[in-house]
Amino acid sequence: MEAGPSSDRFFQFTSTEIPRNVEALSAKYILSAFRKVIIELACRLENEDCFVDMRAWFQAWKTGQAEITPDLRYVVYCYGVRHGHEADWLYLYERQKVKQEALNLREDWQEAQKALGCSKDTGLLRRYLRKELGREKDTYLFEYGLTLTPEGRRAIWEEYQDKSGDYHGTYSSDNVIKGLVSESDTREVEEYMTKIRSHQRFYLNKTISESRMWVAQNLQPIHNWLLARELKGH
Repeated sequence: MEAGPSSDRFFQFTSTEIPRNVEALSAKYILSAFRKVIIELACRLENEDCFVDMRAWFQAWKTGQAEITPDLRYVVYCYGVRHGHEADWLYLYERQKVKQEALNLREDWQEAQKALGCSKDTGLLRRYLRKELGREKDTYLFEYGLTLTPEGRRAIWEEYQDKSGDYHGTYSSDNVIKGLVSESDTREVEEYMTKIRSHQRFYLNKTISESRMWVAQNLQPIHNWLLARELKGH
């Protein structure tokens, strides 16, 4: 949703109503059914308490003062590097290389590999992407992790442009392009379309058209619903 009154209202709704409804549930019910989903969603919506807690947990894990429960490995790793420093990213990178070789740590490696894509440093993400590109069996989770954040999608998009559309990563087309189109005004993508082959232009144009159609059908109803809630004092 493009920045503006509607996006502001939507963000305000999600950042206040989700915690409010969660608090109404019993702690036991949350832990057994929704713990991972709620924490990950809260962090993704930039809830400050969430990413501060995840970063502190990540730092405690780095120094051997805490363990990470299996269901929250991705969230802690992701927001530890996202709200940390390059040294945190490099630490996770070195750890996941060791874990990749151990079969009993394979699941942990998968979560770490995906979380490497959470960094806000687009340059760092691109350097790693270029280094690992072509080793699809080892990097598909990293590429998938990139598609989950604006910075990650930007990193793949810039690689895609530099290679004139001949990027051969696992998630080069559908996920990345749809994500980029949905969060921009499409001008950058449309300008790039003039420089690529016809079949690629067709796909990009189709994606842009579908995104615009969705916005045209849904933006005003969502805006009206959120505004009505405000007027009622919710």
